[in-house]
Amino acid sequence: MASWSSLSPAQQQAILDEPALPPPDGVIPNFDNPMKDNATAFVLITLLPTIIAVASLSRAYSRAFILKKIYLEDSKLLYVVCFLVL
Repeated sequence: MASWSSLSPAQQQAILDEPALPPPDGVIPNFDNPMKDNATAFVLITLLPTIIAVASLSRAYSRAFILKKIYLEDSKLLYVVCFLVL
């Protein structure tokens, strides 16, 4: 096969319009209406930061108001959680 730059633009476009590989046996490609799994991603993106924020804030509350001892790592934890959740 000739190098890419020596092909005419029409030949280059013909090559780009073809699939890179044929699909596996038994698989029918559906490029017009592909399957989407956005609901799972939405639930995880919403749920996991919420769980992290609740756990971190409960730790901060217990350190500040129950044990009445706040250390440097507690402030760092809250700093990181603020940037994670926001």
